[in-house]
Amino acid sequence: VSTQSTGGVPVHVNMARDLAEGARTSTLAFLNQLMKYDVMHFRERIRIQQNAENEMLLWPSPSPSSSPDEKNSLTELEILNWATEKVAETGELTTICGFDDQSIMDCLFLINLIEAIEPGSINFAWVFPGKTLSECISNSQYFLNVIWRAGVPMVLCTWEDVVQVRQKSILLLVASLFFHYERNLVRHNRQQQQTPPTKEKE
Repeated sequence: VSTQSTGGVPVHVNMARDLAEGARTSTLAFLNQLMKYDVMHFRERIRIQQNAENEMLLWPSPSPSSSPDEKNSLTELEILNWATEKVAETGELTTICGFDDQSIMDCLFLINLIEAIEPGSINFAWVFPGKTLSECISNSQYFLNVIWRAGVPMVLCTWEDVVQVRQKSILLLVASLFFHYERNLVRHNRQQQQTPPTKEKE
């Protein structure tokens, strides 16, 4: 398996062999890399699609050959800033300084984030203060169940990843929430553009 054949996602020789042999750990790691690449380049794909739609007005059969530009892909800092700003907009005081911030363990920041982008999705009667390990586990399990029901792209993230604050998993998790938010925003904008204006009654 070469880097080129996987769309720019790096694959080491050992991983390629493990994939061929069906090794579970390597397969999960590779799927995580693919999902991260897909999510982080979502914004650039939207730009390419919009350019293609604009060209449809001028050319009968456009054949855009553009591919996601690394310079225009999302960065970890952008995702972090987006997440903290969304939570701050709700008036909640929970915040993080990075995806390895140990305060993520109680899952309160993530719970507030999904509530910010999907208002009403959280029943706070089910949320614990996160003072004990069992409360952190319960919060994480509830949060993952909520994002699954909300239609957030499934990530290979478990409650253990949240409670143990595994940086790569947390990054992919928050990036998926960003993807979900932006995707819904794009759909809403398109529906608004396609909806004919209502005529005022005389």
